[in-house]
Amino acid sequence: VVPTLFAGLLNAHGQKGPAEIQSKRRYIFLDCARTAQLLHVPFRLPPAHPFNPLLPLRMMISTESLDDRAKLTESLLTACWGQGRNISQRDTVVAVATELFGASTAQQLLDKTEDPSVKEQLRTNTDAAIARGVFGVPTVAVDGTDELFWGSDRIDHLEHFLAGRLQIDYPAFDAMLNVPRGADRRNVELR
Repeated sequence: VVPTLFAGLLNAHGQKGPAEIQSKRRYIFLDCARTAQLLHVPFRLPPAHPFNPLLPLRMMISTESLDDRAKLTESLLTACWGQGRNISQRDTVVAVATELFGASTAQQLLDKTEDPSVKEQLRTNTDAAIARGVFGVPTVAVDGTDELFWGSDRIDHLEHFLAGRLQIDYPAFDAMLNVPRGADRRNVELR
């Protein structure tokens, strides 16, 4: 788990987030509700969306081990999307961390979120993701390759790739990337 600022990815690629486009917002929320139902997991929206994720991202970076980071990430995601809690709020993030690690460690993690090195690490993570070609979350980048798998609905592709069952003809793929664009979108009013 590498905490990365989604807004930074959007800004770097000149995109709006899905919740910033009304028709996509409706679709995404409905898609999440459908997926949760099919997976038999609870789903509740947080009180506001989009929301400011800086505090939870910095707290994830503040953890000592990758195992603790994974546990905190899962707990924060459950609090936000399964319980509808506002993880932008300090009290919520501290409560989640306290449930996992105890009050003393939760306070230490909270204190570290203000450390300039933690803030810089989030910027570094985001810049590295952008340099790698990441444009959205979640994205899995396979070490030692240029392979990216974007979206939770592509985990099966990742599994096939890791098992050696997904073979792409990269020279042919590279040729596809060189196909010229046939039209460019302009800001025009349709009548």
